[in-house]
Amino acid sequence: MYHLRDCARRLTEGPTHGFETHHWVGIGEPPSRFVGIFHSHGQVLVFLKLAGKDPQGTQYAILVNNYDSFAHCNSSYLNGSRNTRIIQRFRAIRHPIGQLAVHGTVNDLAVMGAEPLYLTLGLIIEEGLFLETLRGVVNCVAAAACQCGIRVVTGDTKVVPRGAADGLFLHSTGVGRLRPGIDLGAHRVATGDSVLVSGTIGDHGLAVLAAREGLEIDGGLISDTAPLHQLVGSLLELGAEVHFLRDPTRGGVAAVLHELTEATNCAIRIEETAVPLSPAARGACEILGLDPLFIANEGKLVAVVAADVSEAAIALLRAHPLGRQAAVIGEVVVDSGGGQVLVRGAFGTLRALEEPTGAPLPRIC
Repeated sequence: MYHLRDCARRLTEGPTHGFETHHWVGIGEPPSRFVGIFHSHGQVLVFLKLAGKDPQGTQYAILVNNYDSFAHCNSSYLNGSRNTRIIQRFRAIRHPIGQLAVHGTVNDLAVMGAEPLYLTLGLIIEEGLFLETLRGVVNCVAAAACQCGIRVVTGDTKVVPRGAADGLFLHSTGVGRLRPGIDLGAHRVATGDSVLVSGTIGDHGLAVLAAREGLEIDGGLISDTAPLHQLVGSLLELGAEVHFLRDPTRGGVAAVLHELTEATNCAIRIEETAVPLSPAARGACEILGLDPLFIANEGKLVAVVAADVSEAAIALLRAHPLGRQAAVIGEVVVDSGGGQVLVRGAFGTLRALEEPTGAPLPRIC
């Protein structure tokens, strides 16, 4: 990982050891403030739209695929977030893998408070993959990017020997502009805040499981993958009253709640009966003995807002097609020790929600 200013200096000075500058490879004319692409020994791929602030004082959020390394500089964010999507049985979950790659990156930016702008795309292709399949995935990426209003500006492909990859891996990086005046994070969460979800949970992970295992579930399970940037934009009309946002992907809602309790001096109490579930997801969880709070989602968000605006937040979410089943599911409470996540069941009994360990379901991202 290199400091943003150092990256910009190296790009301005031209190629140096371990770096390689690239010309524009996107479709159409490059953005007016395009700087370039660089990588170091094939390990880091960064799209630099901006080094610092532009004349209007706009700041940019940057997601960099650097295997969980983190850096912060000049009010921009370099975050080690890998958005890799696996092609295995992607058709069976009724949403092509290209959609998942685009939506996942857009959502990572959205919950940072950023407006998505650009996307890079890497493809790791197993030898023997049908060209028709590859063409279909790329077309799907293009369609999803158009739907989200972002541009795929560059990318890379690698072909690996047969058996070294499960068909096709997609690896994406997103760049977005931070909305002015927005400050989101665990540091803003306080006792008394309300915890919201934007809709039914568990649909995506269960749809993947059903497709891979050939399970027939009454009512059908459909992945909830969707771009959340417009929904987030609606919620952020509440301004500083929105304290925290996260898309509950791997580990589900439970992972997000535990992230919060670990980062704050608070506990969280959830009302189990308030958690929205689709009939198909509820039935699948009952049959398979799964807790929906641990199951991955691709088109939902968890929000923590000030208690006095929780009703307004729900109204804003429900006014959007992706938030029609939004609900307040709990609150942030005084920690009695251990930073627990507590779930109150239908009969009023409290149980501690354990932190997710391992992978309860096969991964697709």
